[in-house]
Amino acid sequence: MKSISCLLSAGIIVMLLSCTGPSGESDPGKDLWPDVETTMKPWTRWWWMGNGVDKENLTRRLEEFAEAGIGGVEITPIFGVKGYEDRFLQHLSPEWMEMLIHTLDEADRLGLKVDMILGTGWPFGGPQVEVEYAAGLLFIQHYKVKAGESFSLDVRITEPDQENLASLQYVFAYDDKGLKTDLTSLLGTTKRWSPETDHTVLAVFAGKTGQQVKRSAPGGEGFVLDHFSDKAVADYLLPYSDALAPVKGRLRAIFNDSYEVYHADYTPELFEEFKARRGYYLGDLLPVI
Repeated sequence: MKSISCLLSAGIIVMLLSCTGPSGESDPGKDLWPDVETTMKPWTRWWWMGNGVDKENLTRRLEEFAEAGIGGVEITPIFGVKGYEDRFLQHLSPEWMEMLIHTLDEADRLGLKVDMILGTGWPFGGPQVEVEYAAGLLFIQHYKVKAGESFSLDVRITEPDQENLASLQYVFAYDDKGLKTDLTSLLGTTKRWSPETDHTVLAVFAGKTGQQVKRSAPGGEGFVLDHFSDKAVADYLLPYSDALAPVKGRLRAIFNDSYEVYHADYTPELFEEFKARRGYYLGDLLPVI
């Protein structure tokens, strides 16, 4: 026991000596912790209600955030408060951009960072989203064609709310063995198709959910984006590329915080993309799936 006590005492003395500097004063923790960066601090989401912001109050809030130890903010433009419509700013307008740049200037002064959602409300969408690039919904209409009957390719969507949204994309015919005849090339012509045996005809429509951006900020109203299409995303980003050019990369990050694309299950490139990625064509198997 005595030898163990001596060893422990010697070990403690060595530890104490290793924690002291040349003057004999202890320096615990030196070089053990990295420098504190803004991303190590808590951040806060910052609602811009109706984009009803002004320079004086933006500065006041940022100073309060900095004093409280906040590392940065996530700007989320969203719907406004009733009765304050006279203070609303249109999203991405010159006036709105002036407020954003002022925020970035003040954040730099105070050592804060700024992130921003690349949209308003939920989910991504807005006035720049044309029907072509709106969130998609698949519709398939079935027709029975007897042997010798004549089938017209002038097929129309039967869903009333899709009349001005859906577009006919493919028409496939299948015999009782599942063999496919592609009638898509006949679309837009006056030709009619007459099979020698009984067939089932499937008309594939690229429809739209019709969903609008929920709780959008002023200037952010419109169709929800087709999140499955790279073409649609590129088109959606164009107004931001133009409007945010003066920012010159000063936003730390942009983000999409919530998809919420209710019922969206289709994009016009799905069949081709599926074949490229999985090796077989969905149109060949529609009666099965």
